[in-house]
Amino acid sequence: MLTAYFTNAGPAREDNQDAVLVGSLISSATENPVLLDPGQPLGVFAVADGVGGYRGGELAAKTLLDSLRELDRAPEARPGAEDSPASHSAGPAGSSPAEAASVELKITEACRRASDKMAELAAETPGYANMNTAVAGVFIGAGQITFFNSGDCRVYRLGAPCLTKMTRDHSLVQIMFDQGLIEEEEMRLHPRKNVLTSCIGRDREDFELYFKTMPQSPPQKYFICSDGVWEALPLEEIEQILRLPTPAAAATLARRLFEADASDNISFIILDQGD
Repeated sequence: MLTAYFTNAGPAREDNQDAVLVGSLISSATENPVLLDPGQPLGVFAVADGVGGYRGGELAAKTLLDSLRELDRAPEARPGAEDSPASHSAGPAGSSPAEAASVELKITEACRRASDKMAELAAETPGYANMNTAVAGVFIGAGQITFFNSGDCRVYRLGAPCLTKMTRDHSLVQIMFDQGLIEEEEMRLHPRKNVLTSCIGRDREDFELYFKTMPQSPPQKYFICSDGVWEALPLEEIEQILRLPTPAAAATLARRLFEADASDNISFIILDQGD
């Protein structure tokens, strides 16, 4: 599986409060897209978008991703682990509800640990009092894949017919869209697009996580991004770019985000199971 990732302050910001998790690697600064071939296509991949001031937001994002990184050491993320439910799955034909519940519980517990850690950091340093982070990611197991998010980071799947959003935003504009008050394209342009209804943080004991778990399908391309990406470009353009070979797609997308004067930090991961 070929993986490309990019995380940058963007043309309008001095500091980057985003970070990305690719297997065991956490990064919060790249000048250009980075290409990796991690070999066995299992594990956790995520984008976090921190808020709460530069230091607080940056630390919130890294704290959460560090907690999620522990999932990569779990039996479900390792091929051949005899005690792993995933190792006994039926394979691409399906995944059991028990397997899905197990992965979702582990992700929830990792987010809870991160929230508790942020509370400790905030108690020690008053400047971290407002630290929170949005997150979206993919957990690829043996026979199943789980999509998850809290806040307005997103995961998309690029299929034959179209680019499909696999997560659901926790935001005011998502509620407005669900109620039929605005169109999908208006979500990225609305003046209150950054009002979140949930994220992970020191004051978010009741955070919400959205999950979607499904069987592994034929090789797919997945796209994880912060709101700074999907707000900067129309989804139609993002889809066209993602249909390019992954190295070209990553380079083109990074260039277009700067050309579009993206107003926020910009981070994305492309997972190409076809390469």
